[in-house]
Order: sequence, then structure tokens, then C-alpha cells
Amino acid sequence: MTARTDPKKSVQIAIAGSGLTALVMARALAETGYQVIIFPAESDLAPPPDSRTTTINAAGQRMLDCLGLWQALPKNPTPKNPAPISRIRLAEGSPQRGGWSLDFGDGSSPMAYTAENSALLSACQQQLAGESRVLQAASPLADISWQAGRPVLRDRSGQGWLPDLLVACDGRDSPARRAAGLKIWDRPAGQTALVGRLRLGLPHQDTAWQRFLPGGPQALMPLPENQAAMVWSLPPKEAERLAAGSHQDFETALMEAFGGELGQLRLLDRLAKWPLRPSFVPKRTHPHLILAGDAAHALHPLAGMGFNLALSDVAVLADCLAAAGRRGLAADHASILADYEQKRVVETAALSAVTEGLNRLFSTDLLPLLPVPAKPFARAPMAARPLRARLAGIGMTLLGRSRMRTKLSDIAMGGVLARARLLEGKLPR
Repeated sequence: MTARTDPKKSVQIAIAGSGLTALVMARALAETGYQVIIFPAESDLAPPPDSRTTTINAAGQRMLDCLGLWQALPKNPTPKNPAPISRIRLAEGSPQRGGWSLDFGDGSSPMAYTAENSALLSACQQQLAGESRVLQAASPLADISWQAGRPVLRDRSGQGWLPDLLVACDGRDSPARRAAGLKIWDRPAGQTALVGRLRLGLPHQDTAWQRFLPGGPQALMPLPENQAAMVWSLPPKEAERLAAGSHQDFETALMEAFGGELGQLRLLDRLAKWPLRPSFVPKRTHPHLILAGDAAHALHPLAGMGFNLALSDVAVLADCLAAAGRRGLAADHASILADYEQKRVVETAALSAVTEGLNRLFSTDLLPLLPVPAKPFARAPMAARPLRARLAGIGMTLLGRSRMRTKLSDIAMGGVLARARLLEGKLPR
């Protein structure tokens, strides 16, 4: 039986997507004075348990707090509390190569936070449920097409929607972007990320740790109750081997790669695998369309900046629309698209280039498929290491002793490469 088809309903702004970026976007654009509609997620199947976490920098935390989302997160000391990151330590190579050569932060003031994806999603849904300025469609979005130069949306019930402006927050494989024919620069990293939760043998002291290893970067982000969220990028075959083995075998490999800085590391849950495909969209706008979040850029996770870049997209677009609204302009006015495009060039290009460049600079080899008892992460002698890795390691050490370290710390905290009121903790107006 085919769905009933209703006449198209006009709306000023429609948001495609139902994840974190889409929900934060809806909450932020509610402050601009335009009519906004958002569509629910598919509910045919119950979502699987999600233990993933997101790193939110200081500017992003100010933004979420300003929108009332931070306050909606769990307040009691529970594993779902956001954990502060007051220090970041980086090292090139395995523990045998030496200590942590680059150190950011004063150890007391939070530079960022590690937050549970599920807690963030719940906070957004809670806030939007009582938001009268955001229309919630009854059915999930089913189809996006382009007709006569404009986006036409259709939900599962057959209802059609004709937005002045479509804001695409619908992920890396964005149907909205495909429907508009916008190009994407796609370069698979040749790596798979292993994601899991660890119990630490020693206190993490609110510190984020990252090693740049030959097979890919390894990051441990602090969580409450002396736990850590691990994201370890590896060649696909090595990731498959480690994920298929026992917890004990994985912990042995993990300790060999990370070292004893945090005592014995214990895996608390099943490892998740994510093939990495960094991408960049050279043009983020099209008549009646704006791309945000992973629809516009997918970063390598080594710097934990993916969601922060999406938050900057939201904050900048909210400013663009608020300014246009004061002048009585329609949501799809060309000046809004041009303003957004121009303001997102620098940060998006810089972070895409830096994350891609660092990964390719330090990830110098593909690890062989070795038996577990062997030590697959032991480094070759100094003379056998590629020249670029040796130079990069020296550069990291020198950078850690220079004044540039403070500049990089400021950039990591957000609100430097992108300027917007929400990133300063102020509502758009």
C-alpha cells in the first residue's frame, strides 16, 4: 500500500538529520526568529547501546551551556557526567621512543570535556520537546529531491514539505548533498578506528593522552570514575585482528603500544570498529541549501575536533540568520549563503589539512598481521625510521618548549579560528 500524498507545506527552514548536530542546530536556530522544522529519527528498530563519547572544547561547552543543553546533562557523579580535560599530552612513537614531548594546559582549568553521546542526545531531545519555536514533524524524513531548483522533502507519511532553506546535518553520506549534486573530496585514511572504554590502573588527572604510532594515532580521553574513552586508529587488518581476539590479548597489545603511564589498562566493553574516511566538501552552500557537520566535512578523529567543527557551523549559521532576520530577509537570501560560506572557509580548511597532514606524517607504516604473543608495536631502530617521522618527532619536542604551545592551546579550546556569539556564550541576535 502506498503512502498518502498531501500537498506540499511551506516552511522557512527545514533541518535534515536526526543526530547530535541536527538537534543542536534546531535548538540554536530557534533563537534566530525563523520558523524551523525537524524530523524524528527512524524508529523501526531500537537503537543499539551507544558507549561512544564526544570531545567538546571550552568554546563548545559555553555554547551548549548558553542553549540550555549543558544543564540538561546528568548532574550527579555518574559515569555519564562530562569529564573535564585540563591537560593534553602528546608523544611521537611507542613508549620505547621516550616520554611525552608536547604538553598543553595548566592542569586545573578545563580546556575541553569528554561527554557521552547518549547523554548529549538525551539532553537535546529533552530541550527540544519543550521548544515551541521548533516544529517537530510527525514522521521521519523519507526523501529529498530537487525540483525547479528547490529542495522538496517528503516524510514517511507522504506529507511533502517545501522549505525556503534546507540545512543538511544528515551525515557524511548526506542525501541532501547528493540530491543537490555538490561534490565531495573523499580520501579513505586506510585505517580503522577501534573504540572502547577502559578502566585505568592509575588516576588520569583530567588528562587526555595521544600517541602518534606508526600504524595510526592512539588517544585516551578521561572519563569519570577513572575510566577513559579510547580511539585507536590502525591499518584495517590489524584492527580486525585485535577486535576479533580476547580482551586479554587486546590489553597486552594496548599496554605495549601505550606504556605504563596510567598503570594496567583494562577493556570494559566490546570494541567497536569504524572505517575512517576523512572528507571535505569544497562548496558548503547551494541555492536553498547549507551543509553543516559531517555533511560538509569529516575529520580524522586524532584531534577530537569533528563535533567541535560542527558546533562552529551551527554557531556561525545562527549569527548569519539572526543578522539577516533583523533586516527582514528570507531564510534563503543569497547574502546568508555567501556569509556562511565565507566564514566557514578558514577553520574548516585548516582543521581538515592539519588532521590529514598529521596522520600521514606520523603514520609511517602498515603493521603486519602478527600473532598475538609477538610485539607488533615495537619500533624499529632509530636509523630505520623514515626521515619525516624523525623530523616530526624533533619538531614536536621543540614545539613543546616554544611560545607557540600557548597559541595551539588557545586554538584547541575553540573560538579562535571561528568567531560567533554562541561560542562566546551569548545568544545570536
